[in-house]
Amino acid sequence: MAQLFAKEPSLKGLAPTQSEPPFLIAQLTVLVRFVALTIVVNRGFRGFGPVLSHR
Repeated sequence: MAQLFAKEPSLKGLAPTQSEPPFLIAQLTVLVRFVALTIVVNRGFRGFGPVLSHR
């Protein structure tokens, strides 16, 4: 996320020091989506036990 704000000219003007509200909001949005996706994926795997391969 920080690289996007550092390299994209239109975003660089919004958060030149990467501590301004647009940068913080973008980072928080990405974090919340990542956590939500992790929760959804983990719920999908409930009920499956460890897979052991015995030959």
